[in-house]
Amino acid sequence: MADPPVVGTPESLFFFSGKSSVFEANRPILEVLGTITYFGDDPGAAAVDFQSQVALGYEILLGFLHTLRLVQAEGVDIEAFAGRAEVTMRDYLGLLSPFAKAIKNAEYGPDLGPLHVQAALFDDLIGHRESQGVETVRMREVKHLMDRRIADGHGGQGFSSLFELLGKR
Repeated sequence: MADPPVVGTPESLFFFSGKSSVFEANRPILEVLGTITYFGDDPGAAAVDFQSQVALGYEILLGFLHTLRLVQAEGVDIEAFAGRAEVTMRDYLGLLSPFAKAIKNAEYGPDLGPLHVQAALFDDLIGHRESQGVETVRMREVKHLMDRRIADGHGGQGFSSLFELLGKR
């Protein structure tokens, strides 16, 4: 999880898994590369974490590109918007651990507000995008998930409860 220029600094992240004896024998060499994390004996565990973090990054960036398209369509300076969005994104980072805890415990409070309220907001968000000629496939997918949870009697739960619908069916 690093670009070549930062290899050898704490900013470069390296994930390892597999036989602990092999990892421990090579730890001194590996630590020179950057910050290392060992995920245990399962040889695939490090790859799962790496791929998941990369996928998360792309999901976030695609959402950001969609938002920039909308902002630009409205005539707002996208660089100025990006600076403001960086501040907002810091607040969203604080939701990651609480969401994971809610999912782990299957206890979904109204984290971002009840789904029935969020669904109404999504209707507005989708309508706004459509009025500006911006693609709405991803937003409609989220709205569809919200509508399913509401129909199943979970309208008072929060956004994190959509996790329950993301398994393969």
